[in-house]
Amino acid sequence: MLNIIKLKTKSYTVAELVAIDDAMAHVLWTRHLLAPQGMYLLSTTIHQDNKSTVLLAENGKYEAANVFGI
Repeated sequence: MLNIIKLKTKSYTVAELVAIDDAMAHVLWTRHLLAPQGMYLLSTTIHQDNKSTVLLAENGKYEAANVFGI
């Protein structure tokens, strides 16, 4: 299920990070739904192809030098 997020961001990277956050809400909801039924997920992978978004998600900070390859 795809939600349309009505949020204005300053960059594509931040917009993708918002989308990851939205996806995590769905992942957590599904995990909490399955747990009482005896289905436990050990890990969940969310794929992201934007390198700068991955760096921002992993490090928690925005480093322009790494994002633009400087």
